[in-house]
Amino acid sequence: APVTVTVTPDISISAPPVGGSICAGGDFTLNVTASGSPNILYQWEILIGSTWTPISGATLASYNTGALTATTQYRIFVYANESGCEDVYSAPVTVTVTPDISISAPPVGGSICTGGDFTLNVTASGSPNILYQWEILVGSTWTPISGATLPTYNTGVLTATTQYRIFVYANESGCEDIYSTPVTVTVTPDIS
Repeated sequence: APVTVTVTPDISISAPPVGGSICAGGDFTLNVTASGSPNILYQWEILIGSTWTPISGATLASYNTGALTATTQYRIFVYANESGCEDVYSAPVTVTVTPDISISAPPVGGSICTGGDFTLNVTASGSPNILYQWEILVGSTWTPISGATLPTYNTGVLTATTQYRIFVYANESGCEDIYSTPVTVTVTPDIS
């Protein structure tokens, strides 16, 4: 009876893995999309010193790094056992690990006269993509201030003593979000 020998294109990586950033203790998922052989096999590798080392059990198109404490490089070996299939390695990708977010210069309150304004500032480090949200104390509830998402915030005109704090956070895995200590902008009557 007739038989068919099917010839497929050589293996190619159409969507290579992409690295990224996390905070210490976070994890990161790497993905690859490949085509070619009907029986593509995968082996993720990690760079240890100057040697690429296969990661035990990491044989799927996706790989989660698990908790990381140091910046690490990865690549994937995509291959097949059929005759003529050319095996390929992805370009190395880096998962960058940064320290957890910390506030090195917290906001400082102060005093103004009725109708004055006050500028608050914060300096934070850690994640490569730090986000900010200033909050105001309304009664006993901390309330986000609409649009106040920069490290600097001007209160606008105040007529009463007010408390503020800032929420510093990041969306990367492992980043521990923090609040500053509340600060007070004291409003005093005009000089008489």
